[in-house]
Amino acid sequence: MNQDMRSPRSTPNLRLQRWRKRKGWTQEELAKLIGTVAVNISRWEHGQLPSSYFRKKLCEVFDHCSPEELGWFIDENIAGDGEGQSTLLSPIDVPEVHSQNHHQEPREQTSLPSSALPIPPSWQLSWPETIPNDAYYPLPGREQALQNMLELLQEPQGPGIIIIDGLGGQGKTAIAVELCRRALQQKRFEALLGDSAKQQMLSGSEIIHLNDTTLDYMTLLDSLARQLGCWELLNARPDEKQATLAQLLHQKSYLVLVDNLESMDNASALVARIHSLLRNSQSRAIVTSRKHVPYDFVYAYTLHGLEESDSLFFLQQDIQQHNATHLFNTPREKLIAIHEVTGGAPLALKLVIAQARILDLDVVLSQLQQARSELYPFIFYQSWLQLIPPAQRLLIYIGQTVVTTVGWEELVEAGIAETEQQLVEAIRQLINYSLLDVSPMAQHIRYGIHQLTRNFINADLPAIWRQQGLL
Repeated sequence: MNQDMRSPRSTPNLRLQRWRKRKGWTQEELAKLIGTVAVNISRWEHGQLPSSYFRKKLCEVFDHCSPEELGWFIDENIAGDGEGQSTLLSPIDVPEVHSQNHHQEPREQTSLPSSALPIPPSWQLSWPETIPNDAYYPLPGREQALQNMLELLQEPQGPGIIIIDGLGGQGKTAIAVELCRRALQQKRFEALLGDSAKQQMLSGSEIIHLNDTTLDYMTLLDSLARQLGCWELLNARPDEKQATLAQLLHQKSYLVLVDNLESMDNASALVARIHSLLRNSQSRAIVTSRKHVPYDFVYAYTLHGLEESDSLFFLQQDIQQHNATHLFNTPREKLIAIHEVTGGAPLALKLVIAQARILDLDVVLSQLQQARSELYPFIFYQSWLQLIPPAQRLLIYIGQTVVTTVGWEELVEAGIAETEQQLVEAIRQLINYSLLDVSPMAQHIRYGIHQLTRNFINADLPAIWRQQGLL
């Protein structure tokens, strides 16, 4: 055998592998439990030494065993980089059978009743893999809303669920993630759990398909069970799974983030069941949705486009973040033009900066104005398919004939719907889909639309989709 293969660090660690298999865990499952990736588990089982941080995690997850029981002899008294002198024990170094004082064989995993399920240590819980953890630009205009929601999370009698809704591209996920980060920093919650229902994402000018499935309640429960390390619940009956997870969420305070609910039915049903799951506990949930969920037991915050000052701040931050040096001296007037074209939608602002790294800024703005961008299908296509005909006609009427806002009487006279009840339904649906803005003015209600929605309507994308057989 090659001498290198016999070195302590490259001797296969059969003890670590044995403990894992006794638990019935795959490398992927063990990796998720301790907050790493499966390739690291493979490396450690093939002889690479984990850092002291992950050695501690592995010892704790395997019933608080010792490093020696997992195949390592650690002399922590030798000075050095803080790791100490570490040697991997091969089967020859340590006999398989030891007295009880020196070695304890891995204990058989026993099936615990749901009432006795342990809460995993906080180090086992890492940031949910489906939830983005991107940098957040602290926008002055949104700081007050963030602070208000943070205070609600701190209130013992506060709402169990906070819903952040709004048109696609308004930054719902970004503000929800920042809210979670701040709540965790204040140590109000033990850890963050969660999952995302996002099926597509916009990268550059390309729509990237992520998955075909819609996040339902049972899928969410399975995701929570995995993050809590309760692998046995994956095969449990639905009622047992819900009861056990409800108990776990009552024993400690967790923050649950459910991101990007797409369909109205999906959002309403899922929010109702999350409410039941968290009832009377100190755990809380944050949900982001394109659709408004009209329940009185939630706190709803609707995101709109950024104000001009926030848009300019956002653009300057994004230019610096991406080191777009040729945009550093962009005139203020041009930045204001970007705000007006995008309506202050953060996703559109980011798209402009991304494309302006390869195209002239004027070209990028022209394409956005003419809806020649994947941004529009990404934001509007799924919503448009769900609209009833009067809602589609109302949206087109406002987009093509109304400069600012419109009142009820004008909409009735426009003949958009056959009856006033149909018009009411159309208005309600557009509001629920975040496609219609409501502005109370001098005892009257006025209706308007976002600038991106206006661009979409004026470019007549619905007609294009019909020509392509998409509608």
